[in-house]
Amino acid sequence: MTRAFAFCTFCLVALGAALLAQGQRPAPAEVVPTLRFHTTGQATTPQMPFWAAVAHGRLPELAHLEVRHWKNLDDLRASLLAGQGDIWLGHLEGFAQAALRGAPVRLLAVTGWRKFSVLTTRADARELTDLAGPDGVVHLAVTPRESPAVAVLREVRRRGGPPVAFSLAEPRQLLRDAARGAVCDMVVPEPLTSVLLDKVPGLRVLAAVEDLYARAAGGDGTLPLAGLAVSARLCAERPELVARLLQAMQDEAPALARDPDAAVAVLPAEFAAFIDPATVRRSLERDPIRVRPAAECREAVRAYLAMVLPESVGPDGASLLPEGFFWP
Repeated sequence: MTRAFAFCTFCLVALGAALLAQGQRPAPAEVVPTLRFHTTGQATTPQMPFWAAVAHGRLPELAHLEVRHWKNLDDLRASLLAGQGDIWLGHLEGFAQAALRGAPVRLLAVTGWRKFSVLTTRADARELTDLAGPDGVVHLAVTPRESPAVAVLREVRRRGGPPVAFSLAEPRQLLRDAARGAVCDMVVPEPLTSVLLDKVPGLRVLAAVEDLYARAAGGDGTLPLAGLAVSARLCAERPELVARLLQAMQDEAPALARDPDAAVAVLPAEFAAFIDPATVRRSLERDPIRVRPAAECREAVRAYLAMVLPESVGPDGASLLPEGFFWP
């Protein structure tokens, strides 16, 4: 009995020591959830500062980022409305549409300022009016189908520009039509502009849409076209991360603007499947790298959205965007 009692005592002591040691161990580190970034391979310049911040280790929380590619604006809006994501790259009107419908999204920064070019194969054309047909109307093929350039050029018309009519096309179809000479005049965003210039003999840039607008309405030849948005949940739970993301993009942008090769290099390798890196580099001649906090360009964003997204404005002309649309 004594030997058995001693053995039991030893077991109890050992068990107690083990439990005590376990209790003294540090608690497991909190598992930080992987953040999701919704983007598109068809956009280049507006996301370069983001990828530079990630590549240069400015944001360790994004080291294992989950990247998802949206296919079109409907796909982007659906992910925003469902709250499926933490960070989104997209067109400002897409963000605004989703926010007006209750999506928990906040605009962080504007990173796309000059995107659209009027292209023509007419060697003698110098101005937009030179593209007018016998009916006095400028007929332009447009891609993508939801291009905000349509609304911008209609505003140019309202302010004294020539009458314009648009035929909408998917990018691949427009490329085919232009290559076989079925389309002479078109409105296209970068980097597709650079793709078309390489593939269609005689095609050239007649004017930047943003410059046409500036001549008609004033301005510096830029418009707040695209940017990054973040989920309201991420803003509430990790505001310091959101602030560091914005600052990192602002810090990275000047160096990228000075070095086009470095700017192209920060895009993930898989982006080459969408747009050839050499084409992306050429597109930077017309699509500058620039980051501005959304909070610093509220009025410019509201004015732009009033033009391209009339539902963002009430009968009295006041913006209907939710109060928290701009971060912070």
